[in-house]
Amino acid sequence: MTGDFISRGEDAPGIDLEKEYDFSPRVEEGDSIEPGDVIGTVEVEYQ
Repeated sequence: MTGDFISRGEDAPGIDLEKEYDFSPRVEEGDSIEPGDVIGTVEVEYQ
């Protein structure tokens, strides 16, 4: 894989679903959200 895009038919590995990640919420209970809003973040370290 090279460049900014994934080519058709390319097998791109996803994140490890068994690992626990630290979630940092950006909204609180009761906040209104709309499509495209960031509700939280997870830091992922690439190697």
